[in-house]
Amino acid sequence: MEKAKIVKLAKAPHGGVLVSVTPQGEQQLTGLAGFKKSTETDGAFSYEAPLAARQFVSIASVTMNGPDTAIVEYNWKYVPNALGDVFDASGSLVKGFNLWERQTLINKYAVAFYHGDPTKSTLVVVRNGREWKLPR
Repeated sequence: MEKAKIVKLAKAPHGGVLVSVTPQGEQQLTGLAGFKKSTETDGAFSYEAPLAARQFVSIASVTMNGPDTAIVEYNWKYVPNALGDVFDASGSLVKGFNLWERQTLINKYAVAFYHGDPTKSTLVVVRNGREWKLPR
């Protein structure tokens, strides 16, 4: 996806940026699984689209913490869609924003380093009869 085809940018009052989705952009967005479009109270449109999915990579370790509890460390990575490729935090588009805008995208809107190394996460599972489940 090329940003020029997805959105048009224009100067807005008070130094802001007015962003509008082009017809080509709307077509590309509606093709993304999980895409949602809604109308705000002021008549503006709000677009919501996932940028990436998490994909399981491997189990790093399993540590028993008693007979019925285990701590599982596993690795996962992002698999970005075409829009996620555009909004990758290490990509030229996001690097082009100022520091405050970039941090806002990362912290508030979940823009991430989609092409980064796998991430290690941990979860606890408990035995429930013959099954292992997440604790309630």
